[in-house]
Amino acid sequence: MSEFYCVVTNYGYFKLYEAMTQHVAFSASYIAVGDSNGSYYEPETTQTALKNQKYAGGIFAQGKILKENYGYLYFDLQLPPSEGNYYIREVGLFDDEDNLLAITKYPETYKNKAFDDSDKTLNIELQINLSKSAINSIVIDESGNLVSRD
Repeated sequence: MSEFYCVVTNYGYFKLYEAMTQHVAFSASYIAVGDSNGSYYEPETTQTALKNQKYAGGIFAQGKILKENYGYLYFDLQLPPSEGNYYIREVGLFDDEDNLLAITKYPETYKNKAFDDSDKTLNIELQINLSKSAINSIVIDESGNLVSRD
């Protein structure tokens, strides 16, 4: 396993299974980032929250990428210039009922708070790797986002 990776939680697996078997949308509502209380840890499927959440925001873009034998779902967050002065080490994907779907051990990234004359936005992407057969069965509601189905 690579040093940085995404783990689907038990609840997230349930929602993916539901999407595949009942042909309903796999619906994610927002992404949160945290500093994991100052040090790395190994994300677990039983987690229900980030260790130390610092910011949560709506999903800026989402979609799916298909490769020959696999693919992934991606979800993007933009941290605004006014947010910051902390390290990001963990990223979580949540549904509209605040349930953690997936959690990422994220490369340590410092997000500074912009000054009045600065406009620094940080983009964070979370990816869920899936087999090709799983991706062909998942329905993603892309309405209202800045990414086309292509």
